[in-house]
Amino acid sequence: MAGRALSGHYEQLKGSYGQHTASSVHFVTMWRIVLIIGVAVLLGSCYVSQQGAHFLSLQLSARDPDRLRERGRITPAEVALVELVADIRAFGQDRLGLKLDRNYTRLIQTNRSHVVDVVSAAGELTFERKTWWFPIVGRVPYRGYYRLRGARRLAKRLDRNGWDVIVRPAGAFSTLGYFRDPLYSFMADYSVARMAELILHESAHATVWIASNAQFNEEFATLVGRKGAEAYLTDRFGAESRHLIEYRAEQADATVFRTEVLALRDRLQAEFAAAATDDAARQAKARAYRDFQAAFRDPHYQRRYRGDTYRAYAEREINNAFVDLFATYENEIELHSRVLAALDADVRAYVRLIAEIAADGSIDDPYQGLHRFLRHGS
Repeated sequence: MAGRALSGHYEQLKGSYGQHTASSVHFVTMWRIVLIIGVAVLLGSCYVSQQGAHFLSLQLSARDPDRLRERGRITPAEVALVELVADIRAFGQDRLGLKLDRNYTRLIQTNRSHVVDVVSAAGELTFERKTWWFPIVGRVPYRGYYRLRGARRLAKRLDRNGWDVIVRPAGAFSTLGYFRDPLYSFMADYSVARMAELILHESAHATVWIASNAQFNEEFATLVGRKGAEAYLTDRFGAESRHLIEYRAEQADATVFRTEVLALRDRLQAEFAAAATDDAARQAKARAYRDFQAAFRDPHYQRRYRGDTYRAYAEREINNAFVDLFATYENEIELHSRVLAALDADVRAYVRLIAEIAADGSIDDPYQGLHRFLRHGS
């Protein structure tokens, strides 16, 4: 029996690109792009070469906001976005020790609502994680497409092969410092808190990335994004500000949701292990997901959540791919949080520690580095 493919907006993602010339693209960036596409052709990777071409078109369309302002080709909302991100960048570098280079200093004006559509997959009756290997980043549990039809084709193929699949929009991604990551005009609709968390999360990736350790990398960046955003809002708006109060309420709800999704995963793993047949496992799986959805209906929902963000899960269909993807970002976040607490909640020191773990050739598993720090303080 085939798995289940889902497509939907589980997070922050139509359009046509503006017509621009290539004159503003940095010479070194151009050669990096050409080199990567050339390697893709040599490796025979149709996927990498196609997505590289789309990536190149975006790089060519990125513009210096100051020049756009001089020509009267930038909106007030886009100006506000650029100024906000410049302030977040400065905070991330000065207060959190994040590597910024020239990321998020150029703007792509687009009608799109997101950058890429991302495919992830997990076993239908397991949480076996589907991964793909790419140069530089190593093996990762997601594959992005600049065109939705490409993501849907892959999702259908995986579904036919028995995987549970999710297709989700992504509002940004990090090129890990190899290219200048741009801003997109649709980000002007993001809240200050969301923008701060996004920029700091992606900047964490550009600061430290351990190849073929996607879950560790995502947990690290998730914690930096959240704690960094909270510190930014406190510093810029004050401890009693609406921005900070609302963000903390959102994070409280996110913590409840995290606990419930990971509990669902634990229940499913136990059900799969206990089932005598695949049919019995499927029936247990269906019951578990029905029970999960029922908990998001009133009066149950309002007893646990402050806001309405998660009400949609009463009807939204989810599957093992969604649950496993969630675990990629959240599974060991408490371990990272314990490390941060041991550092007196100093995010800069935490970033420095993760960089040291990444550089330590004697550590095979970065989680070993976290446990060693908690045991010995170094």
